[in-house]
Amino acid sequence: IFTWNYDGTKPTIQIFSTDLNSGTVSNSSYISITFTSSEEIINFTEDDINKLNCTIDKLVTSDNKNFTCNAYPIEDSDCAINVPEGTFEDAVGNINNESSNIFTWTYDSNGPSGIITSSNVLNNTITNANEVYITFSLSEKSNDFTKDIVQLENCVLKLDSFIYSSE
Repeated sequence: IFTWNYDGTKPTIQIFSTDLNSGTVSNSSYISITFTSSEEIINFTEDDINKLNCTIDKLVTSDNKNFTCNAYPIEDSDCAINVPEGTFEDAVGNINNESSNIFTWTYDSNGPSGIITSSNVLNNTITNANEVYITFSLSEKSNDFTKDIVQLENCVLKLDSFIYSSE
């Protein structure tokens, strides 16, 4: 009896990072990227990976199924990595016929800056006003700006509202 196994299954690949979720913001100078294929693959190299606003170092694998590398943003902006269809194959020659997910992140190496102004008192002046209305303007959205980080001298901060505006 002559027997064989037929394998017509096309390999697929998914991209993720243990450093951050796709679609988030990071100020890290690099992130670790993992490519996980549905089966052992051959011919998968750095050149098979589409890169937007980033570079990667050498792919490392111990099982030809899970590959890792570091991705380095080039400038403050959106970054993306994906593997297009038709770029690698399994051991019997089945070529991937669909693209991977697109892993994205925004590189932001600059922290927010701020300006403090008042609608009823000029900076560095003396006033007899019982209340001074202050506006804290940040250059970008902040996840941790609270009244607790405002340093006060000879006054009390009463916070009526906190409004974010993208203007």
